[in-house]
Amino acid sequence: MNIQKFFVNNKQITIINEKIIYLDVDKVVDGKEIIRKLNFINDKIAYLDFSYSNQYFTILKLVFCKTRLHIYLCNVLLELKKIDITPEEIYNKLEDVLDKVIT
Repeated sequence: MNIQKFFVNNKQITIINEKIIYLDVDKVVDGKEIIRKLNFINDKIAYLDFSYSNQYFTILKLVFCKTRLHIYLCNVLLELKKIDITPEEIYNKLEDVLDKVIT
């Protein structure tokens, strides 16, 4: 297994294999409806199985982090459908999708 790491907008993208990607995100989700679905472990971190697909990827899991000030979407695990996409394109497409699906 050849794990590759890239930085896009100062956030790490880890390519685990040619299809599975783990991305760092820092999106504040305070006041969003999705918070009601979260069960935090030690009042710090929550994992949420998620299923959203588009022509580029399928989002598999969302990781949320809780600080004293905010709740953040910290990481996203996704599976690529389109192999010939750059890390920058992946991150940009994900940013567009997250604004729509995190409500």
